Amino acid sequence: MPRNTSKQKLNFSTSSYQFEDIDLEMAVKSLELRDREIITLYLMGHKHKDIADVFDLERSMITKRLGIIVNTLSTKMTSQKPNQRSY
Repeated sequence: MPRNTSKQKLNFSTSSYQFEDIDLEMAVKSLELRDREIITLYLMGHKHKDIADVFDLERSMITKRLGIIVNTLSTKMTSQKPNQRSY
């Protein structure tokens, strides 16, 4: 009989996530697959430990990677914004 753990109830299907911000969606799509999956699971509300378990990594590695991903997304989204000078 299978154990009833909380992990069995968690949704790890990143394809089910719906972005509310088109700029964020485009920036995330430009990431490598693994980084896309990590940030999407994080945006879905999963804890660092749960994400680490999915990738068989330490929680600290996910925390560090998320910091790098967020910084990358911030840079990408800032550079995608049109120049808002008034002429």
